[in-house]
Amino acid sequence: MPGYQRGYRWTSLQITELLEDIWEFHNMDPNKDDVYWLQPIVVKRHEEGVEVIDGQQRLTTVILIVKYIQSIIPLYQGQGYSIRYETRKDSERFIADIQNKEERRNDNIDFYHIYQAYETIGKWFKENPEQNALLYIWQRLTDQVKVLWYELDYQYDGIDLFTRINIGKIPLTNAELIKALFLSKNNLG
Repeated sequence: MPGYQRGYRWTSLQITELLEDIWEFHNMDPNKDDVYWLQPIVVKRHEEGVEVIDGQQRLTTVILIVKYIQSIIPLYQGQGYSIRYETRKDSERFIADIQNKEERRNDNIDFYHIYQAYETIGKWFKENPEQNALLYIWQRLTDQVKVLWYELDYQYDGIDLFTRINIGKIPLTNAELIKALFLSKNNLG
């Protein structure tokens, strides 16, 4: 995540709401082709990867959910996606091996919040009465949870758009949101 972004700050409320939303989607017994859409993710591609301009909290939370499920059930254990906060150089390693990082949770404020999120995810699964909740959430995440992927042109100023979105002076227009829908990778191929 670029340096102008705030650190991870989702609370147990936002994390629980996301898990409950996905769980509600699961309980609706969706058809295989039905999709649960997360809010848009705004990115800018660079040679070294993708800069997330808006959506870092959601992406981090989804990665933490995946990490938790993988720590309990030996599902796909490949590299998968990683996320790095520019202002916290060790954040990528911390998140990649979070289940073994309790002793490092107080190294900085971001690690503290990320670890608290991981603990909230664990608590949610432990309190869910459905025995196969881990597998069901995994299935929905890997098969039916999608994001509107809004990719900016390389010349676009990421800091300017971040400011517009998050300060609220000029929110994304309906045209920009519709464009994101049409440009999402799932609609191109």
